[in-house]
Amino acid sequence: AKSITRCITPVTVYFKDIGAYGQDSIILCDSPGFGDTNGPEVDIANGIAIVRAIRVCESVKPVLLISYTIIGDRYEVLKDLTYTLARLIQNTKDQIKAFSFIFTKYPKNEKETIHVSLETINNTLSDQERSDTNFMDILRDMFETTKKNACVLDPIKNDPSTILDDLADTTNINHPENVFQFFITEKSKSILDKQVTKYELSIKSATKRSKYSLVKYILDQLKFLNELLNQESIEEIYINYETILIDEEIKQYRTYFDHANLVEDLRKTHLGNEAIHSCAYIEHLNGKVDNSVKNLQEKDINDLSIKLSIDKIKILSEYFDDVNVKYKFICQFVLEKKNA
Repeated sequence: AKSITRCITPVTVYFKDIGAYGQDSIILCDSPGFGDTNGPEVDIANGIAIVRAIRVCESVKPVLLISYTIIGDRYEVLKDLTYTLARLIQNTKDQIKAFSFIFTKYPKNEKETIHVSLETINNTLSDQERSDTNFMDILRDMFETTKKNACVLDPIKNDPSTILDDLADTTNINHPENVFQFFITEKSKSILDKQVTKYELSIKSATKRSKYSLVKYILDQLKFLNELLNQESIEEIYINYETILIDEEIKQYRTYFDHANLVEDLRKTHLGNEAIHSCAYIEHLNGKVDNSVKNLQEKDINDLSIKLSIDKIKILSEYFDDVNVKYKFICQFVLEKKNA
């Protein structure tokens, strides 16, 4: 949908100014649309901005404004909007009563078709769509609400006090930071996945050519996206290539160690203390691994970084026998802690 609103616009409305019964005020926020036609960057930015704004509020009353002009002949837009809400809320069943559905720009002869339209959507859902609990909770509530009395708004002719009084009586969602979560629309996610795939290919190419500055740049981008969007596909690639690079680094370290062993006689005869003894590499490595093991023992068992740290130690154990004992120890420790 083409969104005219470029950012969240808050407007404070005092009930007494419009003849409503409430004694206080309410802040109405017009938000950008989802699935913005200005591109995935704008769409993703909108989704993040909306959720961030919601999560800093003390309480919210979500209002879904559904326009007749964009609903679509087969109600695809309405379904997409419902899917978006389903991903926006962690548990819709507990929060659904706080939602209000307002239909606008409906011709007089179409107002009575709202419930029928929702019934049509419900009757044509696939099994996969019906398996989405959040989606079905929202659709079912919308269906039941419009069955009784669909709220159709004419912003020019209708009395705003009536609408605001009705909204004021609806349930609040308190502590929205615990309810709303970041999300990406399916269309934008598809484009994002393509971009991440390009990153993956670029990392492979750069690694083969030992262009590690480029690898770092791309991994920095992936890390930023992963922390911002929390997408499994991004995290998987990021962790996978971090492990690959660690493997490359360990191979190089092993090469240095082997070279130090090969020149040991030369060191004793000609180089003396000016050359590094091969034992220094092992001592340094053991110190690093001991610190990692200590840190792992102090972490929560559900910490996602534990797996990556253990994977690092595992790779080291494949190249250095001294580390193998430490690897077995930490695996046993984690297993016992998990079963405790």
